[in-house]
Parts: sequence; C-alpha cells; structure tokens
Amino acid sequence: TNTPELTLAGETDNLIYVQTRNPFNPERTPGGSSGGAAAIVSAGGSPLDLGSDTGGSIRLPSHFSGICGIKPTVGRVPRTGHIVPWGMGALDAWTTIGPMCRYVEDLVLSLPIISGPDGVDPFIHPVPLRNPADVDLASLNIAWYCDVDGYLEADDDTRAVLDAAVTALAERVGSVEFDTPPPLAEYVDMWPRVGGGDGRGWVQRMLNRWGTTEESEFLKKGFDLIEPTDTDVFTESLEYQDRFRSEMLQFIQPYDAIIAPVAARAAPEHGQTFSKELRTMFYTGPYNIAGWPGTALRCGESSDGLPIGIQVLAHPWREDVTLALAAALENDLGGWQRPPI
Repeated sequence: TNTPELTLAGETDNLIYVQTRNPFNPERTPGGSSGGAAAIVSAGGSPLDLGSDTGGSIRLPSHFSGICGIKPTVGRVPRTGHIVPWGMGALDAWTTIGPMCRYVEDLVLSLPIISGPDGVDPFIHPVPLRNPADVDLASLNIAWYCDVDGYLEADDDTRAVLDAAVTALAERVGSVEFDTPPPLAEYVDMWPRVGGGDGRGWVQRMLNRWGTTEESEFLKKGFDLIEPTDTDVFTESLEYQDRFRSEMLQFIQPYDAIIAPVAARAAPEHGQTFSKELRTMFYTGPYNIAGWPGTALRCGESSDGLPIGIQVLAHPWREDVTLALAAALENDLGGWQRPPI
C-alpha cells in the first residue's frame, strides 16, 4: 500500500503513486506514513495491513481514517524487510511495526503472528505477549489528559470524543483521573535535535540505496524541519531523551494506562500537515521516545462526519492492557464505521 517517500511524512503522497485520499472525504488526507494501509483497510479493501510508527505513523492514519492500529513496545516486532529497516541510528529506538485493522479483535489475532525475535533484527527482545482477555478492567487506574503546552489546542469535536471515552471507561475501570505527564511539552524541541543528529545522513544513505534522483516535495519539507546538529547538541539531546524516558516512567507508576487524543483535529485537507499552524497537532511522538505500546481507535466523529480517534498508552510490554481498554471503548462507542464511498 502507498506511503510517503521513505515513510517520512504525516501525509501519503509521492512522485510515483501520488496522493492517497481519505475514504470519508477525498479532499482530506488519510494521514501518514501508513496512509495507504489505513485507507484500504477503512474502505473494506483489506482486513489487515502493517504500518510503521516512528512519530505516530500507525496511530495518526488510524485516527484520520477511522480504523484501529497498535504501535507495539519498541523491541516487540522485527523490522526486517521494511523499506526503512533497522539501522536508522538514533531513530531506531523510536520505531516499530504494528498491525492496522477495522476491529480490535483482529489486532489481538495478528499481533502475536508478527512478534518476537526473527534472528535478524538485533533490537527485538523475547518478551512474551500477554492475553488481553486476562486483563481485569475493574482493577485498572487510568490517567487522561487533553491539551499540552506547545501543541495545537484540541478542538471542540476532539474534546467531546475524549470526554465520551473517559465517561465510558469510568463505568468499567477502577479509577479515572485527569493528569498530564509533565515531560510531554519537551518533545516538540527534542525530536528535530535527535533526528538531525547525524546531519540527516541516514536519509541520504537510504535515497542513495534506492537510486533516488528526485526527492518528493514532502520529503524536502521534512528535511526543512530537521536541522543538522553538532556533536555537542546531539549528545546533550540523547541525555535529555533518557531523562524524558525516566520522567515518563515515574509519571505512569500509579497508573495502568493513559487515555489521550491522537491529534488535535480530525483529518486536515491535503497538504496541510506541514503547515506552521498544524505542525504541532499530533499528540503521538512522545510515546515513540518513551517506547511504550499505544493503540488508537475511532471513538466518535467530527461535526462534519470525519472519524476521531483516541489513543490508549500503557507500560512497556503491556500491549494487553491497551488492547483490552480499546476493545471496551470499541464496544461502547462504536469503533469503525463504514465510510460513504
């Protein structure tokens, strides 16, 4: 299925297969990088596809296109054979592969098939998957939040869907508490410094490997966001990244999961994901740095009929908790709905 060039954009468009459109409104993007996967699954053309997630590329298309997708814990699923395999340098620790489906039960079925060491990807750990059916929802303590300093403020439709999700879970779990992880705002400045730490060299190596002679416009725009950094700034950023991970782990200790928006808006029009206004609309990236599992699913829609998703995050290796909570939300709030195409 279609992706932006080298999977490096929040919108699915490239010079060969051009633009992928959202099945709920062709004038809107299905997201990226796994936008082709999200669009075909949402439209009923496939029950399953695989996506990759470095900053939200499974969860954002799932949100924009009204399906569900899971970003497993980093180190759970091998990236062998992916267009951007292991070997991304600093971004290896942010990136993972996961399934995208219409129904949560299909995520539960497919995740074990692709999980575990393959003897090739050196970053994969032999940690057993737990069964979501064994999760006792009534014992769970949940944190939730909406707006974060430095990010685009969630619109009224997104707030309403998040409120509905929180209300639904309050009837099922042990406790639900409003609480925002303090380090989240730091992500906005962190990702370009870490991503540019090699002078964007790994991207150039990928372009050379595939014989690229002309770069797509979206890849060029992505380059503009990631300025090369010197060694001192880069190593300082790596230390900062580790502190961020530690602070996130300390935050989640009293909780079993976190409920949050995937993005501040429903799907924007094509070409807007790199606009200055919408650049900070995505709430997904901090959990790539943390390495935690996250499941996104449709929990409602905007006033103009576009899907709105919620993401469920949990402790490392607790995909079972995110899937159990996602299944409860799907049951209560409807999950995937057939698009009008």
